[in-house]
Amino acid sequence: MRRQHFKALIFALLGVLLALTLACGIGGLAVRQGVFAPPDVNITFGPWRLVGGLSRLPQCAQLISPGCVDIIPVPASYIYTLWLFAKTNSQNWDSPNVRRLFTMELKRT
Repeated sequence: MRRQHFKALIFALLGVLLALTLACGIGGLAVRQGVFAPPDVNITFGPWRLVGGLSRLPQCAQLISPGCVDIIPVPASYIYTLWLFAKTNSQNWDSPNVRRLFTMELKRT
């Protein structure tokens, strides 16, 4: 009887793992295709900070061209990047170690 409960638990865990994998895969595909935008992230936990955001490429040089009007329009692409900052000094964030954790190019618009 105990072995039967163990098998049921294993099958339940495998089902949850499969559902989670499919949900993450489908969610990633939906974000990549532009169905919905990924979230902006800014979470600090202890000496670490997790930051995620969307960037547009090519970036318009507003300092050079305040109106930001390009003569030849270039198709824009969007990149979502997740960064991890780690404090090197326990008192402040002046010069943290920075590591890129994840980058994904999103659908061109």
